[in-house]
Amino acid sequence: MKHGLLKAYARKKDIKRRAAAEKGTVYGEKIVSEICGEKITTLFYRGDSTLIVTVHGGGFLYNSVYDEDAYCAYLNKTSGHSVASLDYTLSYKRAYPTQLNQCAEQIEMLSEKVCPEKLVLIGHSAGANLAAALTLKNIGENNRIPDMLVLDYPALDNYKKGSKRKFYPFTFTARTLDTFAEIYCEGRENRKDPLVSPLYADDASLSLFPPTLIVKCRGDRLACDAELFEKRLLGAGVKTLSVYAKMRHGFIEDGMKKIYAARIGAMTRYAKTVTDAVTDSIKETLGKEKA
Repeated sequence: MKHGLLKAYARKKDIKRRAAAEKGTVYGEKIVSEICGEKITTLFYRGDSTLIVTVHGGGFLYNSVYDEDAYCAYLNKTSGHSVASLDYTLSYKRAYPTQLNQCAEQIEMLSEKVCPEKLVLIGHSAGANLAAALTLKNIGENNRIPDMLVLDYPALDNYKKGSKRKFYPFTFTARTLDTFAEIYCEGRENRKDPLVSPLYADDASLSLFPPTLIVKCRGDRLACDAELFEKRLLGAGVKTLSVYAKMRHGFIEDGMKKIYAARIGAMTRYAKTVTDAVTDSIKETLGKEKA
């Protein structure tokens, strides 16, 4: 089986990390559902009638809902909004479209629970891919789209070979990026599907996107995805803002975890600054829309 050893490693790591997380402090309320034949845990943080939904990253192969627990707790505390963190079956176990469908069903379940007046969708890395793909899916199905989208260091092109991306030291290797894509969606041509690689969406669909904020990182091999998507959204007439962070890929989630562990440093301060800026942008955008 292709990538068999890596999938086995990812499975072992996933089980170990989830067990450790569940034994520790979890700030969100656990909502356990069976979706697409898998047990999925959604973390919910109660607030007002605006719902912020986040989707974790990890190349579709690693991480879990618990990796965003501190980040979501902070968002909930500082914004006053309801926050929910989505989980999904990792790709070592099942491939696309399981992850997309599980996220869509969780949002539907949360919408029934909260009846949100406003909906904000935030994704990190591979989670940003899912957030953008969810928006495209809902546009295609004439379902509710978010009132605002936030894409943090998004991975939006699973078709592009890693070797074609600009090289930076101390970041993803080309092989790692290719492997993430191959395990998530088999068959390279299949990865041109906009629901797998949102950069391939047509202009008509992109023109229906909500106001979007994109966070780009220095020295990130995925930064070109963010830059191209920003240009495409602007060209489609979508209100699009961007933040350029002089930090490594993944710094927001990692930095917020360190804040809650009282390990303050440059990363934690930068993560807090960017998260506060995103919260301010959400308040401004939703306030303008309401007006």
